[in-house]
Amino acid sequence: MISGLARFQKIFTSGNLHHAYILCGPEGVGKKAAALEIAATLIQNSPAELDVVSRVARKIHPDMLWIEPEERTLKVDDVRGIARDLAYAPLEGKRRVVVLNHAERMNAAAANAILKILEEPPEYAVFLLITHALEQLLPTLRSRAQVLRFAPLTEAAVEKELTKKFSSQFSALEIAQASQQAWGSLTNAELFLQNEEVRKLARDSQEALLSLWESSPRVPKATTAFLETLAGAAEMRSVIRVWLSLARDFAFAQVALLEKKQIPGS
Repeated sequence: MISGLARFQKIFTSGNLHHAYILCGPEGVGKKAAALEIAATLIQNSPAELDVVSRVARKIHPDMLWIEPEERTLKVDDVRGIARDLAYAPLEGKRRVVVLNHAERMNAAAANAILKILEEPPEYAVFLLITHALEQLLPTLRSRAQVLRFAPLTEAAVEKELTKKFSSQFSALEIAQASQQAWGSLTNAELFLQNEEVRKLARDSQEALLSLWESSPRVPKATTAFLETLAGAAEMRSVIRVWLSLARDFAFAQVALLEKKQIPGS
């Protein structure tokens, strides 16, 4: 699957720019970094303007508005100034770019305020909405934007980024373990690497699962027998992904059941 950033680059090269894009995918897969790269590309008068890239990366370029909730909810007050700012043409670059991080946290009033702008956006304005929960955005908002999807990172990509950032603090083995536990998310990997409680929880859960496995000898035998019927490693990986998904769904269902029992009156 073509990445969201690669898809945007193809769109940009074709010249068929839209006025709004939704960058969606799991947390920790590079959506914010991609939004900054896209914003710089849109604002630059030419690729040689490296100062634009630097100021956009630091979120201090006058032609970019970076908005994210200060609390749990993105309220109408957080977005109220967008229409006023977009009334003015770009100060330095080709376009003005509005980036809404955690767009799924918009309340109804904030979402409707954005919708109103998107009904007749200035020709020089482009919106970038970042979210890990596309389904939580209003359908009308989704219909006015093009979706750029970001998939989980490969284990090798996570390990590479962790090595760049943490090689002086953690061993290669610790970085490799964090990459394996990340589920394609750099955020998850960094949390695992830097938080001893998270690492302890992972160790305890692994020990609990192994203990259960060892106490039920028929389970490993049946599992091995089934895997031996498969035609090669590709089929094995597919089956293991299905099993992992089922285990995850079962665990989430158990958590939801426990939470429900803890709510008074439920």
